[in-house]
Amino acid sequence: MRHFYLFWALLLPFCLSAQLIESFDGEKITSHYPWQGDTAHFKINAERELQLYTNPGSGERKLYIRSVALLGNTWEGRVRSAYRGTSNNCFHFYLWCEKANPEQSGLALLLRLGNSQRIDLCLKRGNIGQEVLIKGRTLFEKANQEVSFRITTDQDGLCTLYSKSDGDADYVKEGEATLPWEEAPGNYMMVVKYSTDHSKDKYIDDLFIESYTPYEEEPDIPTVPPRLIGGEQDGDTAVILEFDQPVYANEGRFVLSELGETNIIYQTEDGLLIRPVWPQGFKNQTTYTLFYSNLYDEKRQLPFQGEYTFTAICSTPEEEPDPEKPAFTEGCVLFNEIMADPSALTGLPQTEYVELLNRSGETIEMEGWHFVYDTREIALTPQALLPDHYLLLYRAGREVATGEKGTGMGLDNFPAQLANDGKRLQLKDPSGKLIDEVTYEKASPGRSWERGADGWYVSTDPKGGTPGSINSDPNYTPEEPEPELPPVEPFSVVFNELLPNPYAEEEEYIELYNRSDEDIPLAGLAIATRKSDGSLNTAYNLASLPALEADGFLLLTKSIISVSRQYTILYPEHLYEMKLPILNNEGSTLVLFRTADGEVIDEVAYSAKWHDSSIKDKKGVALERIDPDEPTQDEANWTSAAATAGYGTPGYQNSQYLQPKKEDPSGIEKPLYSQETGEYSIGYYLEQAGYKCKALVYALSGRMVAEISNNELLGTSGNLSWDGKGKNGERLQSGLYILYIELYHYKGDTKRFKEVFLVY
Repeated sequence: MRHFYLFWALLLPFCLSAQLIESFDGEKITSHYPWQGDTAHFKINAERELQLYTNPGSGERKLYIRSVALLGNTWEGRVRSAYRGTSNNCFHFYLWCEKANPEQSGLALLLRLGNSQRIDLCLKRGNIGQEVLIKGRTLFEKANQEVSFRITTDQDGLCTLYSKSDGDADYVKEGEATLPWEEAPGNYMMVVKYSTDHSKDKYIDDLFIESYTPYEEEPDIPTVPPRLIGGEQDGDTAVILEFDQPVYANEGRFVLSELGETNIIYQTEDGLLIRPVWPQGFKNQTTYTLFYSNLYDEKRQLPFQGEYTFTAICSTPEEEPDPEKPAFTEGCVLFNEIMADPSALTGLPQTEYVELLNRSGETIEMEGWHFVYDTREIALTPQALLPDHYLLLYRAGREVATGEKGTGMGLDNFPAQLANDGKRLQLKDPSGKLIDEVTYEKASPGRSWERGADGWYVSTDPKGGTPGSINSDPNYTPEEPEPELPPVEPFSVVFNELLPNPYAEEEEYIELYNRSDEDIPLAGLAIATRKSDGSLNTAYNLASLPALEADGFLLLTKSIISVSRQYTILYPEHLYEMKLPILNNEGSTLVLFRTADGEVIDEVAYSAKWHDSSIKDKKGVALERIDPDEPTQDEANWTSAAATAGYGTPGYQNSQYLQPKKEDPSGIEKPLYSQETGEYSIGYYLEQAGYKCKALVYALSGRMVAEISNNELLGTSGNLSWDGKGKNGERLQSGLYILYIELYHYKGDTKRFKEVFLVY
């Protein structure tokens, strides 16, 4: 029989060492260095900083680069967060890590900034938690705290952490520790964690790495799939297949004639040898055909399949030695999580479970292993446990959450209830060797015990546990809840302007006005139309809108571009897009209300009949509120927007707004000439809305020479514009002229004004 010997070598890609000096002053994140990861979720802002810029919602984003040295190196950088440090608002700098994956980083030297509001330097070993090497100062207890850091390592592994905050004149030494690892190339990875409302307020700048080697992977595109170059029987239960190039076999299938498919598969680290195992064993002098499929080349680009035929030669029963059992080391599989009292769970099924973690680096077949509860031994069923994966033990017939990297094993004789007050648990391999043992303490309802680098702790995950996934952070500090806001009072925010009948292919709008002297949050309000039976149609929540400033306006529409095409926009920041109820052209009832208790804040049953009688075509003409302090439902308190204002004033004071009463409630100002535009502006102010205007220009001889306005609807204040041209379209000659204005109201009031003015 041939014997296969495996050799493992670590190849250092450090050919030429350089420095990384990154100030993010290029056009792109990758302008100077080949950053990889979530580059689309960061940007370079106007201050030339790297800024987190991702979608709202909680999560984490990463950038990484290769490769950096672990020993004899220096790392520097500067960070800032517009929110105080919490477990979900912080920076994790993996100064050196085996893999560029926060959940599967392997060995890592980790700098935590803002987690528990401190600066800490940690060692991370796979999934078993983080060991704090240097516990630093509290530096992130308030928003917008800028912190710089410096970490140095020498060739003997001595590591020193320095920091500098806003109040420090120079770097402050936080502490030093000795690293337990030898030199090896690794990755440099930045992970930014953020909560729901803070996905755009994290900043990084001035990065420096003393020993950095640019690393670019050379493309290795295979042209032919791996080829079987040899095979042989290995004992009475296994076959060894040898290929001419590395094979990706994680999804492979191995089916043997008569014995069927096996899921016990071993592979050498170089990927050249694959050893499938059939525990039931071969029959002596029997010819078998092994069919293999779902195999790929190392790059997972070329699938292939094939077969291998052999005649089994087995030892006789008399000569058959005791089957060799694999030697398992203590701690290769650990108890990782214990849910003993699930009674208060809401985010997970209410099921007791015990979680195992495979830390061996090899796939382990769990058949023959025993879980010991106090003194009762429970045999585990056949199940392959992959490296760094989890196995959930629970009572058969119950529901359990397994997570992305977890597998469930329902056991008929698993305890119906785990003791809440604590119990000793043991794990034994097929030889009876004790692999792990733990006695858990009294359980907290709805909270699991989780294992970390410093021992066991109560899970801090909001769900109560983390079955089948990485354990929660033992240093988790929940964010302080936002202070409860006082409820919005009725009539504090009112409907101020409506456009139910826009021009063809254009969009409607609704304008709100804050009558109070306080900023009012809109998060707890919604808009809906009222049905004929008094109930409300679909409610449209205003939670995404900012607070409405005191004496401020806010315009809601489905399309800001559409509104901007139709009307003059003075304050673009007052316009917001959102889904809205459809407004009936002829009339409807619009309701603004509190979502918590349904209290009505304002309500208007508008009608197209509220338009001024002179408005024949109501398309594109907004209904404006005259006085925000008068009742909303008063028909006399609404009218058409003035023609002089373009029939709409979206996001600012209405053209028909009633000015405070003056001694002379009405008036016309003398024409004011603008040298820049060559036009004349004629200001007016009126005591009520609804006036129409006829404005003419006469020569001193009494001959009418120009028409400025012909029955135009005015607002309560505004300006008439005239280009200085006469009826023939040519500019009038310079000299004195007479301005004659006649105003008439539908109620019968008439006003006349005459003014001599100079035409330039």
